Parts: sequence; C-alpha cells; structure tokens
Amino acid sequence: MAKTERKKIDLKKLLEAIKGGVEQAEIIKQFGLSSSTQLKALYAKALIEADEIPKIQGAGRTKKTKPVNMNVKINKRGSLIIKKEIINTTKYDVDQKFTVKETPSGFQLKLVKDEPASKTNK
Repeated sequence: MAKTERKKIDLKKLLEAIKGGVEQAEIIKQFGLSSSTQLKALYAKALIEADEIPKIQGAGRTKKTKPVNMNVKINKRGSLIIKKEIINTTKYDVDQKFTVKETPSGFQLKLVKDEPASKTNK
C-alpha cells in the first residue's frame, strides 16, 4: 500500500488570493483542495505563518485520564482500604496517621499531628 503524499500549497499565494477577493469555489479549484474546511484550515495556517494571528499555545492532544473511583469498602476482615490511586490524588503520604470519627453521614478521617519527642504520655 503506497502512502499518499500531501500537496504542497503555497500559503503566501493562498493568502493573496483570499485577500484579493477571489471566490471560495475558485480558490478550492485553483489550489486543488477537497473542501471549504480544508481551505479554512490552510487559511488559518497561512495567517499564522504570516504573523497576522498568533499561534494557539499548548501541547495539542493529550491523553485523557480516567477519573479515580473514590469509593472504598470495608473488607471481610473489617479493614477499610484506601486505594493508592485515591491517595495519589491527595496531599497525604505513606505512613501518615489518621483518627477515625463516626459521623451521621459516615466516617471522618482527621490527620494526626506528630507529637514532639520530648512529651511523655500520661
């Protein structure tokens, strides 16, 4: 299967034709374009290259990430496991400690602040 080559379009001539008031159908025919959408895309590209409009900044297409499932459940052993994917979406780190409080709407976790080493437990 042979790879088809793209036509080389002189964007300066295309821009001159558009600014000169040549009809859209005539420009499409003259430059061998297949549609008005292709013409509009090349027109935008020509304007960018001529520094008449700014280029859109960005990385282009990005891979969409799946949303993290924020649901957890109590397993058969009675443990509540919070998945690593959930932890990665937070500011918390491994080995941080939390106190658990039961509220009318469920459980509430509160970060335990480290006690200074000089304090003694009574």
